Amino acid sequence: ADTLDFSIKCDIPIRMIADSVDVSIELPITYPNPSSTNMFYKFALDEKQNVKMDIFGTNGQFIQNILDTYMPEGNYEINLPVYNLKTGSYLIKLQTKDKTFFNKFIIHK
Repeated sequence: ADTLDFSIKCDIPIRMIADSVDVSIELPITYPNPSSTNMFYKFALDEKQNVKMDIFGTNGQFIQNILDTYMPEGNYEINLPVYNLKTGSYLIKLQTKDKTFFNKFIIHK
């Protein structure tokens, strides 16, 4: 599949895995976890909608916006550049039209 750049605030690669929704991706997946340089985040959208993704510290402190844009239906994989984060635990918040997901990930350097 082609790499599609939907990002408005951050230049990160987003790959559409398929243009139809894979029901096996019910919850977003973060891997490898823990990581030291790059991490991947897989999620599925069952319809066209706005998607917002942010990284927070486990204390709730906002760290970085990753994505805030309108995306078509499909399965996606985002290559998250985590090399600039310090060793520790973090949360990814994925917010869609009607759902919000939190995934914990660990950076180990």
